[in-house]
Amino acid sequence: MAEALVSILIEGAFITSQQLDEEVRLVKDVDKHVIQLKNNLEAIQVVLEDAERRQLADLNVRNWLDKLKTTSFDMDNLLDKWSTAILKLNMEERNVPSFGEVCFSIPSPVLCFTSKFKRITLHRDIARKIKDLNKRLERIVVEKDRFRLNTTVVQEAVLRPKTTSFINEAEIYGHECVAIEVLDDVEEKLKPVDDKARHLTLVVGSDARFPIPEYSKLNEKNLRTLFIVSNTNNCIIDTSLFSRLTCLRTLILSKCGIQRLPKSIGKLIHLRYLNLESNPNLMELPNAICGLCNLQTLNLDYCTALSRLPDGMFKLVNLKHLYIKSCYMLEGLPRGIVCLVSLERLNMLVIPKDKGSYFDIGDLKKLDNLQLRGSLHIKECRNIKNVDEIEQINLKNSKDIVSLSLDFGWLGKLETGFEDDITILEALEPHQNLLELIISNYMGPNLYPSPNWMMLLIHLRKLALLFCENCESIPSFGRLPSLEVLQLAGLKNVKNVGLEFLGITEKRDEDDDATLNNPVIVFPKLKRLVFINMEQLEKWEGGDTSLVIMPCLKRLELEGCPRLLALPDLLQATTSLKYLSISKSEIVEGYCQRRTDTEWDKISNIPNITLNDKIVRKDGIWIQEDNNNDVIGTSSSPK
Repeated sequence: MAEALVSILIEGAFITSQQLDEEVRLVKDVDKHVIQLKNNLEAIQVVLEDAERRQLADLNVRNWLDKLKTTSFDMDNLLDKWSTAILKLNMEERNVPSFGEVCFSIPSPVLCFTSKFKRITLHRDIARKIKDLNKRLERIVVEKDRFRLNTTVVQEAVLRPKTTSFINEAEIYGHECVAIEVLDDVEEKLKPVDDKARHLTLVVGSDARFPIPEYSKLNEKNLRTLFIVSNTNNCIIDTSLFSRLTCLRTLILSKCGIQRLPKSIGKLIHLRYLNLESNPNLMELPNAICGLCNLQTLNLDYCTALSRLPDGMFKLVNLKHLYIKSCYMLEGLPRGIVCLVSLERLNMLVIPKDKGSYFDIGDLKKLDNLQLRGSLHIKECRNIKNVDEIEQINLKNSKDIVSLSLDFGWLGKLETGFEDDITILEALEPHQNLLELIISNYMGPNLYPSPNWMMLLIHLRKLALLFCENCESIPSFGRLPSLEVLQLAGLKNVKNVGLEFLGITEKRDEDDDATLNNPVIVFPKLKRLVFINMEQLEKWEGGDTSLVIMPCLKRLELEGCPRLLALPDLLQATTSLKYLSISKSEIVEGYCQRRTDTEWDKISNIPNITLNDKIVRKDGIWIQEDNNNDVIGTSSSPK
């Protein structure tokens, strides 16, 4: 809406007038032009409500609004360029070092002289451009009188922070938002994208190349949002894109198969949001990305090959959100992150082995605005050498964390180096309202009685233990009243899943009247249970019949359990179980294939069964092979 756009530009003009320092006023009439710019915008603002209503029926009013929007976008670019230039000059004067020990130092006299010269040059250029824009705006002001538009009272706007974009993209509607599917003929598809488009979504096919170098009708000056959706990891994106679309505020290139970013990414000085999520072949970022001093959000989630972040990230002074979840190859974060005083959100912490070369958790206290919330992944927990360091993370009091992943790091074939795992895990105690927990590569012998906090997570819904290869038994997870999903993978030393897994520590008295009247419910809310690569697992006990076990279980998945001799009796009494998947577990696979013995009776009531990723029973009907063709069988089993 033009009304919102102009309102925000008035704020921008006010901010610009506040930035006019002593040197600016040496440039003739620059302050007068800024004030005049603000006055012209206010003169237009009071008639915009009526103009927005009349544009649907009056083509002349609509054309007038289009002129206003075009001029306004040019003005937004100018004001934003002004703000960016001032910010960069201030950074140069502060002489920010690369390692963040002291984030600012005293500039030299030569630097001061050079900086002052740059400022005067900048102000002269801005003054000239503001004067030109004022002339365009004055013609628009004069033209509005022809339409006899009614005026409305405009409430005074609240000032917005200087670092935010002057135009709120969410307020722009209509033909300014364009979505195009580009599967082959890019040039033909892009023809409808005229100079009114501000937000462009492109769905790019595997054979398409975007953009083709000889085609440039992309409204490069005013395009603010570009979202490229690729249906393949082989999408080819012309790197000249970044040199041309320099006015972008939002750029989304997730799942595009990007292997490298060109240095020209540094030309997108207006960029606020950059999403590179799920580009698994992206190995590093160019240092040029550190010149995006207006950037507020950088999303690198699931860039699994990313091995390092640029040392110059301390220059991203407006960065508020840094997402690096599942960037498994990162050995650490740049030390300069300690200078990002605007940082509010960080979803992964990497504990470095070489604490002198990377950002360390002891520096967290220097980031006053940082709030650990939502999902948090702590990588390389084993590198914590002093348990007191964990107090800097303060997991126990970080109530806004809902999902926590504790990764101790892969040891490979090493048989030592994990002696402190038990102590470290005990100290990494989260708050008791946690909803999801993943513990991976923990090499302690067991997970009970230490850590003693695990059974206190009464609100936990999802739990995964991954590659905890030294664990010999599984804790009493049946006591967790809210648990819905449990995944156990790579616990290679577990041989028995017994009564302790259910939370039963001793034989129950069958004659206990209280027990008979109020049966114990074990895993009361569990819906999905997964065992993967439990190579030594031989026995799975199910408990006595007076227990109510897993009454909500819907899905059971067994993969890589070759020694498991039998399935538990509890499956026969579990009427809620709808899906059973078994693979790489030859003994229990045989029960499903023969369908003749007592073991089969335990699972014969399950309507959907998959063996080695092949559906053999669906909705109670067996799918049998006859002469290499799948045919539908009967619901009953052979006797």
